[in-house]
Amino acid sequence: PAGQANYAGANAGLDAWVGEDFDPRVLSMLEEHAKSITAGDEGQSSANMVRHTIIVEQGRQVRANLLALRDSLGSTSLRWVQLGPPALPQLEIYRALKAEGVVEMFGVEDYTPAQVDLAHAAIGVVSVQQEISLLSRPSPEMYATCERIGCAFVGYGPLLGGLLSDKYLGQPRPSPSPDHRPYFYTIDGWGDWTAFQRLLSVLRRVGDRHGPASVSSVALAYTLALPRVAAVILGVRLGVGADHRGDSIAALEMQLSASDIDDIDAVVFHSAGVCVSDAGEYNPCGRLSPRELSMSATCVDQHPT
Repeated sequence: PAGQANYAGANAGLDAWVGEDFDPRVLSMLEEHAKSITAGDEGQSSANMVRHTIIVEQGRQVRANLLALRDSLGSTSLRWVQLGPPALPQLEIYRALKAEGVVEMFGVEDYTPAQVDLAHAAIGVVSVQQEISLLSRPSPEMYATCERIGCAFVGYGPLLGGLLSDKYLGQPRPSPSPDHRPYFYTIDGWGDWTAFQRLLSVLRRVGDRHGPASVSSVALAYTLALPRVAAVILGVRLGVGADHRGDSIAALEMQLSASDIDDIDAVVFHSAGVCVSDAGEYNPCGRLSPRELSMSATCVDQHPT
């Protein structure tokens, strides 16, 4: 069953899941897992699983949809709820749901700094989810906003849809799949496939100093060490593909040295800079220079607790 992915991940120490409320496959998996916990079977070992759901509906069904999620997945599923930009017109409804105790905390996904401020004034914002990786970062303005209101970053796309892996080292540029297409925009905004191969080669050499560790583990460890990044989101194809839990655990345990980071940065900043990821798909790829990133990092020297 699809829920076995939950059990295996939680038992390996990966016990936080992101579910999209408009995807029935994900909801079915989470509902199966919630029922197993109630029944006290093998899912019990992950009874403390955190689930947070990205809510994207616009219109009249906001309250009904959230209450339906609570009924099907349990009250903990609404402890931390993330809102996409289409939720902005409904902030008063979300404010009321928080006051009623239906939702405990809100995060936002793919917002601009101004939109984060707007949402924070209405509902309080504890997290900002956007694409964060070796090649894409929040803007200095977004860093300053999160420093001021005390929120953390949750990064999606840390492996560029799996392109940051040993599988693509020394390989020609693949034809874009639905999983890869958005991240080719990031790669092409940053450089090209030849430059990307140089980056993979450096990640491989750094990985050889640590175990050896995989290219993916090194890329994840680097991203997790960026200022104010509290977590990254890894995509999972339920029941399909290889098991990458070991790479994820290795990244959590890896401590990159200053020399490791310098070697990686020398390739990352080979051109004008990395992509600005504020507002996600709603914003074309801008650029951040090394100096701009250094200025961003000076205002945030540790992750919020």
